[in-house]
Amino acid sequence: MKRTVGVAARLVVAVLTGYLAMWAVTSDVRVGVDEADALLAAELAPGEEKRTFEFVLNEPMKSLHVMALPQSNPAGVRVKLYKDDHALCDVTISPELLRHSHGHFQVGRDLKPGQCYLVLLQEAGGAGGQILISPRHLGMTGWQIYTRVFLATLVLSAVWTVFAGSSKNVRHRLAARVIFHHLLLAALLVFLYLSLHEGGHALAVSLFSDYDLASSDFFGIRGAPHAGSALGKDAQPWQRALTAFAGPALPTLAGWVLFAVWLSARVRRWREKHPLANLYFSAAVLMCVFPFIVVAAQLLGIGEDGDWGGFIHNVPGPLWAVKAAVWLAWVVNLAVILPVGVNLCRAWKTYLAAQTAAVLENVAAKPVEN
Repeated sequence: MKRTVGVAARLVVAVLTGYLAMWAVTSDVRVGVDEADALLAAELAPGEEKRTFEFVLNEPMKSLHVMALPQSNPAGVRVKLYKDDHALCDVTISPELLRHSHGHFQVGRDLKPGQCYLVLLQEAGGAGGQILISPRHLGMTGWQIYTRVFLATLVLSAVWTVFAGSSKNVRHRLAARVIFHHLLLAALLVFLYLSLHEGGHALAVSLFSDYDLASSDFFGIRGAPHAGSALGKDAQPWQRALTAFAGPALPTLAGWVLFAVWLSARVRRWREKHPLANLYFSAAVLMCVFPFIVVAAQLLGIGEDGDWGGFIHNVPGPLWAVKAAVWLAWVVNLAVILPVGVNLCRAWKTYLAAQTAAVLENVAAKPVEN
């Protein structure tokens, strides 16, 4: 009975954690935005086609932050910002921009004091929206909150592991080690996947246009993970399709390569001798290919994914052939996930057993006085 309750509790925690993680990735809410800290808070009313605003820079600034508040639904609003007689930006707020960077981007470099002008435009009947101009980034996105809480938990776990090492309570010492390694593994996996996913987008963009590395934010430090520069309005549909596809494709290809290495006899023997390395390696393979599973929701019409939607809606050729190829890749990934997932469970149990044995051996060899 206790074991069943324990398994159920772990599943509940896993589901809640997964739900919070998905919310953090997909939420378009920005928390803690104080308009009083902005140089300018501009609003274009629904149906209003054009409005011009003025503000003054009283001191030199490295750059300006432009924030389209997602909750004001500003998609379709065109933002033109000028410093004296020089144009700093001419950007149309798109759903992609709101999704990947929460409507935030930086403009200008080493700006001197002077007069600035902001022009907001939209087509007749547009929904309008709110735009903030600020010398710094305002507010926090769900992704930023989630990652900061996670990293703080990882640090606390590391501290707990250090102090628990002097405890003679076996359960405390074992729990500290196991929790720390699980959190560390999760952090490394997220780092790995984001590097490959956003790196794939960045590589594709760099093939078709100038890529601005300074505007990229692979890990969502300034908002949400995104690859930086986007294709211009003149980009061909096949270029947009390849750019969207490159994000999920690069980690998938990396996962297939790692899986081939994972299957080799020499690596298999090495994994059997090193439980912790087996755990990390198997988890890395699984992390690379598992997110591909979400394409099934796109293909079945029960969900929407920005990358897969952008690929399927823009790729040339018969749509049935494209979907068939994606389904085939989905099956291949499932064939990778099943054996690696089973091995991951075994590696986890072996690691727990090895950690338990190590802690008990340490306690028996050198008992610690309170």
